[in-house]
Amino acid sequence: MLDPRIIIFSDLNWHIGSKRINRADILMLFESRTIGSGQRFSRVDDYYKIITAHNPTLVIFAGDVTGDGSCGHGFQTAFYYLLCLLQLQEIPTLFIRGDNDLDSYYKAVVQGLPSLPLVKEFSDSTVNIQGLNLLGISYHTTADKKQLHRLLDQVQDMQFDITIGHSPLKRRTALLDINTNCLVSGHFDNKLFNIDSKAFISLSNDSEIINYVTITYEAGIPTYNYLFANPRKHLQISYVYQSGRDHLYLNDIPVNVSEYEKLELPQTKYDKDKNALALSIKYLRGQAYKSSLELMQKLRSGELKMESSLLSQQLKNQITSKHTLSKTMLVDYLGSEVWKYLK
Repeated sequence: MLDPRIIIFSDLNWHIGSKRINRADILMLFESRTIGSGQRFSRVDDYYKIITAHNPTLVIFAGDVTGDGSCGHGFQTAFYYLLCLLQLQEIPTLFIRGDNDLDSYYKAVVQGLPSLPLVKEFSDSTVNIQGLNLLGISYHTTADKKQLHRLLDQVQDMQFDITIGHSPLKRRTALLDINTNCLVSGHFDNKLFNIDSKAFISLSNDSEIINYVTITYEAGIPTYNYLFANPRKHLQISYVYQSGRDHLYLNDIPVNVSEYEKLELPQTKYDKDKNALALSIKYLRGQAYKSSLELMQKLRSGELKMESSLLSQQLKNQITSKHTLSKTMLVDYLGSEVWKYLK
């Protein structure tokens, strides 16, 4: 078997015209075996071209596939159309449910899967494919602490190559306790770094810029590539991480990623302001987030002693472009006893 080549998306940012894709278009697709033309197919075409350019052996969608907070809801037929394209190309595909995958829309996609044998919904279940063990965790499970810990108990003795979730920020620390080589979360934020001998990746798509990750294996060693692409402006930014070495490229030109981390970039109240992409790159390696996660793990294991001064200092850590480490994150992972150390 060839080494797996995986591409992962999350929080698909659909074009409003995509809502006009209908069942007749799907029938026409299977007859013509070519993608439709016109504005309503533009976003499907964007995703499809990116996927086929990487020639993956596996495609994964980490939630918010039928809608997203930034583009609205009701894009179930557009997503199903994309799945049909991947089926026709004989590319195995997996997906999980996110918080913006509303019941009626999501069920409409799942009900159509018997016609797509290479496509599988794997929320809160495991899959073995192409020699890899994968775990999928839906948003609804990560959002419910008791339900999440029931799942974690069920898989505590299992080893995974990749875990795919769609998780709020405060629950991602618990997901790192899973015995997995790579943890991917949709929902929001842009991250790729190594922690506790595993790769941590978070994805979101809240603008015309599409971000996604590829994972390629050579002799069992993975290379992670986090990409930002703007199909309209022919822009591509690529951050490559492999065995402790990393490189950033802007349209194939090497760039020093640490220079982005030093930039002073004011953020406005508008999510799509002109600094959004630069802010994503600034926090992409997640150095402050990583140190906060490592601290919480050491506190939980007893390697470090709980101290008010230590926690107060950590609460100033800017872990994403919009968040500092919060008391909620600490309490959610360390338990309510941490309150007495928080000022």
